[in-house]
Amino acid sequence: MLMLENKTALVTGASRGIGNAICQKLASEGAVVYGGFRDADNREVVYPDSGRGKIIPVQLDVCDIQSIKECVKRVKREAEKIDILVNNAGITILERLEMVSDVSVKRIYGTNVFGLLNVTKTAIRLLRKSGSPCIINMSSIMAQESDIGQTVYAGTKAAVESMTRTWTKEYSAEGIRVNAVAPGNVNTDMFNIISEEELKLELAKIGMGRIAEPEEIANVVLFLASDMASYVTGEVINVNGGLIL
Repeated sequence: MLMLENKTALVTGASRGIGNAICQKLASEGAVVYGGFRDADNREVVYPDSGRGKIIPVQLDVCDIQSIKECVKRVKREAEKIDILVNNAGITILERLEMVSDVSVKRIYGTNVFGLLNVTKTAIRLLRKSGSPCIINMSSIMAQESDIGQTVYAGTKAAVESMTRTWTKEYSAEGIRVNAVAPGNVNTDMFNIISEEELKLELAKIGMGRIAEPEEIANVVLFLASDMASYVTGEVINVNGGLIL
């Protein structure tokens, strides 16, 4: 028995890293996964056949409300419902406070906060058509811990966790579960911009002595998307290898 058989998922930021790993994981358990990508160049390179479920690439720019509407319309036309919404799309720009620009603020909040909000608001009607709907938001360790240069990014992830709790109260009576996952350091393009010296310093802080692989974050998303988490809502699950306790 596959954990997500006959389930339909929409995953934003699905072209690489954690988002792509989530698509593969959900599809491997039988889900039909609409993997949202922003750039057309990503269409051919990140969606190998899962062998069980199916991954359908769909263009989705979370900063463009028309793109969001067109994506959700397609899911409605082809699948009629959304059982699992994974709000994974996110960006970061490292800037100390006095160097923070209006452009950076608009880009990061536009993707991490307003994009997440607009996708969820647009998809909520299709979630209501599911027998066991859930929303999974991607937060970050930075919402709790933060660091130098993370003024804007950390603020957006704190907002994500606040929205997760608010939506839990708004939608629990309708049977819609809302949770968040807060990864620590993960082996993705977003993290791998740091130098070897910085990496050594980061590893020294982590109890398990290593960074996570995207698949390890995807495993937690799978749990939250499945019936094993049928009574879990309003939670932020930290996945950081003992970096913060």
